[in-house]
Amino acid sequence: MLNSGCQLIAIFNEDMNATRKIMSVILKKGGLKKIAFKRLSPLYGCMGYAATNTLFESVGQGFDNTLKVWKKQVEENVKQENHLLHCLENASESEADKLSKELENHRKTMHPGYSFTGDNVDMRILPCQMTLNNKNKDYHMYQLLAFKNRISSNDFSNKQYSNDLKSLPLSIFLPSAKEQSTLVDELVVLIGHIWSQYIPSLEWFQEYLPPVIVHAQMDNTKKKTEKVHLGALRKNEQYEDDMLDIL
Repeated sequence: MLNSGCQLIAIFNEDMNATRKIMSVILKKGGLKKIAFKRLSPLYGCMGYAATNTLFESVGQGFDNTLKVWKKQVEENVKQENHLLHCLENASESEADKLSKELENHRKTMHPGYSFTGDNVDMRILPCQMTLNNKNKDYHMYQLLAFKNRISSNDFSNKQYSNDLKSLPLSIFLPSAKEQSTLVDELVVLIGHIWSQYIPSLEWFQEYLPPVIVHAQMDNTKKKTEKVHLGALRKNEQYEDDMLDIL
């Protein structure tokens, strides 16, 4: 009854069509075909097919505003950091300590930055009635996503180090004794949890194993990741030109 009343109101006032918009979104999301929109729209059951597509496009406008804000913040922070580094290089000994503390505090408050990731989106469209001109269609796309870094790397040094690889000993690339011991301790926790979960006779392991591996970034990793969906690009990873466009 409510929907019928809203349809009657929409007949006399085209601007009062909120229910038609909602129904159009629901039907479009459910996969309603173009011919069905054409039949329902004259009955004020929903909007037309073209109007529904326009509605979806208008809702998607400004989808990357959050990413633009991140970009602006990063650029401003880096500009301020470079200014402090330049002042620090030309500062006297009395001013160096003050500028160093200011640079350290600035890096703690800098935007942590953002990264991009993505994956393939493959769709296969099967027609209801296959003909010579209406065959199966394959669409290969790439879903792109941006996310805000939870762990900042702004406190890392900006200096670029260079060395001759031939002069470096191989041991420098291998884990040290302390690092190997840390890896063993962490593997004990991970493997112990797996054993206690899938082997009934070892369930008692859970009473003695820590619930998580303690590390310095625990507070940051507990935060919810902020992400921005950037849509699906009509690019195929199988082709070199499309891969370059994605990058």
